[in-house]
Amino acid sequence: MKAPDDLESLLRSLTPNTLPEDLKARLAVEPSPAPSPREPAHRRMMIAGFSLAAAAALVLVVREHGAPPSSPARPTVTVLHRDSSLVATRKLGFVEKDGRVFRVEERHWRDEEEALCSSSPVSVRLHEDRREIIYQPVRFD
Repeated sequence: MKAPDDLESLLRSLTPNTLPEDLKARLAVEPSPAPSPREPAHRRMMIAGFSLAAAAALVLVVREHGAPPSSPARPTVTVLHRDSSLVATRKLGFVEKDGRVFRVEERHWRDEEEALCSSSPVSVRLHEDRREIIYQPVRFD
């Protein structure tokens, strides 16, 4: 840049050009609003949702009237059994902290849960594997 005054005078001398005639003609005409392509799909989704809700309400009403009355003499009993078993142990090494030595082990456990219900023949079993890192102090006797 040579001098700020030259640049400012050059910028002030710039003037916008006139628009071409065909662009002026296109800008003079107001655009027509295009129909929304989402409106019919939105209506279809609403109709499908309402029909599903009506069908669900009908199923609930029919189930309520068609179900035999439950006898209050037999209460429902649910049994839940939990069990954890050690699958494997792996020694990772030794760590010294504050003058004490700790053995680091990784333990692999298998947790099992079983739920039984007296009112239905359904039983649910859940198995989950988990790993733990254990620090055990080492004794030098």
